Amino acid sequence: MDENRLSYDILNNGYTIKLDGKTWMEQLDEYSKPMDVSKSFEENALLQIEQITAPVPEPEPTEIELNIASLQETNNALGSQLSQTLIQVMMLQQQVSALSNTTE
Repeated sequence: MDENRLSYDILNNGYTIKLDGKTWMEQLDEYSKPMDVSKSFEENALLQIEQITAPVPEPEPTEIELNIASLQETNNALGSQLSQTLIQVMMLQQQVSALSNTTE
């Protein structure tokens, strides 16, 4: 989320976070999420905005995803080997055909 789209208002009993100028979240009285009581409402608001806008790390690939990637690599390698083998067979067939034409 773009941090520039978020703003906040400090109230006497908490704060609100606004998205595009409209109240989006309220952290008021006992209805607020746990705040750092050693910080002011403004510091807590800024911290929450920072948490909301923090980049989400890419998840690590699962074992299944790693296995699929490995199988795809193996499949690609085998496909390449098969293509090379087929080309060699076709070349051998041409040589055999050429030899049989010369012996007739």
